[in-house]
Amino acid sequence: MLSNRTWCINNKLDLNIKKCAAISFSRSHTNTSTDYKLVNNKVTKSKDIRDLGIIMSHKFTFTKHTDTIIQQSHKMLGLITRSCSDFSNPHTLIHLYYSLFQPILEYGSVIWSPYTEFVINRIEKVQRKMCKTLAYRYAQPSHGCSPIEICRYF
Repeated sequence: MLSNRTWCINNKLDLNIKKCAAISFSRSHTNTSTDYKLVNNKVTKSKDIRDLGIIMSHKFTFTKHTDTIIQQSHKMLGLITRSCSDFSNPHTLIHLYYSLFQPILEYGSVIWSPYTEFVINRIEKVQRKMCKTLAYRYAQPSHGCSPIEICRYF
């Protein structure tokens, strides 16, 4: 059997050992003490790992990931509301919502799937906050939009 170093050389693959980590998924309460080596260097162990932007824990839960995306979406909501305070057309902010805000919440949702009521409520709370912000700003007769019409987009 080829060593991983030979395999990397044969396939012209350069590995950055600092970016590599080992994680063990288990239901067991005792942790395994297996040391992994990659190109003669010990690979660090991690309890959480980020792969393609999705954070998984060693228990295969996504709580850290949901915390991160909710925090990112709150930041994006603040950026949108601060930067667009002079906008007079509500449809512009709705387009910003769909292009900047919604992708944060929906990226990889097939994998991390918010199935608990607690997580679903936290995500919907951020969406309701965006809806309330738009309704507060634009649900006035001068803009010609009702709160129901604005919230219909979400």
